[in-house]
Amino acid sequence: VYGKVGVDLPRNSSAQEAAGQVVSKSEAKPGDLIFRPGHIGIYAGDGQMYDAGSPGSGTSKRSYSWMGDVTFIRVL
Repeated sequence: VYGKVGVDLPRNSSAQEAAGQVVSKSEAKPGDLIFRPGHIGIYAGDGQMYDAGSPGSGTSKRSYSWMGDVTFIRVL
């Protein structure tokens, strides 16, 4: 998704976390990354995110509450 708008992100989640600026949950905007070690998604707003769930399941929009303590990362 980011590549389509000219943003080159690393492949793994830890490197993607380091590619942007941490923002607070109250500052998070749709399009920010949501990170926890080993997983990353794209914040959709209202407690939702887009991510690739289990292998082969494709992309889905769902709550990020299952991730526990997350970090919001702004890359745009």
